[in-house]
Parts: sequence; C-alpha cells; structure tokens
Amino acid sequence: MGNFTPVLGLGLLFLVGIDASCEIIPDVECMVGGSIKENLPNRVSTTCTKCICIEYKQATAVQCCSIALVPTGYDKLRCEVKLNDRKCIYTVREIEPPHKPCRFSGYIM
Repeated sequence: MGNFTPVLGLGLLFLVGIDASCEIIPDVECMVGGSIKENLPNRVSTTCTKCICIEYKQATAVQCCSIALVPTGYDKLRCEVKLNDRKCIYTVREIEPPHKPCRFSGYIM
C-alpha cells in the first residue's frame, strides 16, 4: 500500500496539469493511440508539445500537450517567463535589463 500513494499522487498531478496545458483538435484523421506531428492545423504549435490521437465525441481527434514545465510563484510585475524552445525549458528573468534571473517557487504543467 505504501507504493500506491506516491503513484496515485503523481497520476493526479499529471491529470491536473493536462487541463491547463492541453488542447484538443477535433476531426483529425489519425490512428488512436499514435503520436502525430503531421496534418495538424497551422494554429497548432508542435514546439515543446506532444500530440497523440484520441477518440473524441465518437470520432478521432488530436490532443496536444505542452511538455515544458511552467514556473510559478514569481513577481509578475518585475519578471517575465521566456521559453527556450530548443530545450523546452522556461526561464524567469527580470523584464528590465540586465535581465537577471528571478526567484520562483515551483513549476506547474
């Protein structure tokens, strides 16, 4: 029973993150369960996202989710978040030069 609690906690954390960082694109022909990077609408960015084919409302659709953790708990008036799309890592830095790193309290998905 001791191993069940951490696994359940991680599963719930992942599910909570899905709501905030995923998008469903309906009516895309694809193979359910398969990863997809082609035939997506132009508005869908594949930068730092993972897209899979799912069943959605009795049809197939694509669900694209961010794989980059987003920093939280920083001074939003003084600092900005920038995505390094090569490494899929966000950094928090001052808005004004010299753009020094800002402190933050954690990450969300």
